[in-house]
Amino acid sequence: MPNTGPHTSTSYTRGIKITITAMFCADETPRYRVYRYQVTLELIDSVQLGYQCVQLESRHWLVHYANHEFVHANGAGVVGEFPVLSVERPFYRYCSRVEDDPAGLEVVGFEGQFTVVPGSLVDPKGPAIELPVPYIELPIPMEII
Repeated sequence: MPNTGPHTSTSYTRGIKITITAMFCADETPRYRVYRYQVTLELIDSVQLGYQCVQLESRHWLVHYANHEFVHANGAGVVGEFPVLSVERPFYRYCSRVEDDPAGLEVVGFEGQFTVVPGSLVDPKGPAIELPVPYIELPIPMEII
């Protein structure tokens, strides 16, 4: 999945860069729209961060629908993992999905934040840091008639 383009969101906070790219998946299900998204977390500047490493604690998504309603999605870690970003291992990437509500609400985008802990979850070296993720608009699929 590309890390640039019209359906990409990038943020840079305290030396950590977050890039999210989304794409429509036409072959997932005929009943509702499904989007795959890829998240890349990268420690760019540990001096600006003020720590040599951080560990992901949680994520919070705000999923937007076409009727202007939204749903909060919270959870510990991502896809069952609690990755560590460090000077030695500055990069982490994962993929997931978001889809239309089965009741018929069409998802149009999402935004949110990651919370990381300096050091590690078992040995924190400072207060938690919130890393905002700006709104990403999902691509509207074109119908073939």
